[in-house]
Amino acid sequence: MSSAALDRELAYALLLGNRNRAGMPPPAALDEIWRNRIEAAIAEIERRGINLTNDLEDLMLVSDYASWLIDSREKGGGMPDWLRCRLSQRWISQREATAE
Repeated sequence: MSSAALDRELAYALLLGNRNRAGMPPPAALDEIWRNRIEAAIAEIERRGINLTNDLEDLMLVSDYASWLIDSREKGGGMPDWLRCRLSQRWISQREATAE
């Protein structure tokens, strides 16, 4: 499935929940930045060779990656181990599914 089929609105809603903003739209400037972070997260994950699907696990991965992009811009530092592991496991599971 191509990323065009991803439910970006649901990914964004998950990001808002991740940022403790569920049910509370952010100011317009943040709204645009955070939506752009969703797009950047999708692009970066796909550059890693992961074909995203519209299931909740992948949407959560996009949301978590976007949240990390937002935080890393302010705090710096490398990718957290838990996120790196999730990306690796997602890539491995995709490879195993295509090998079958």
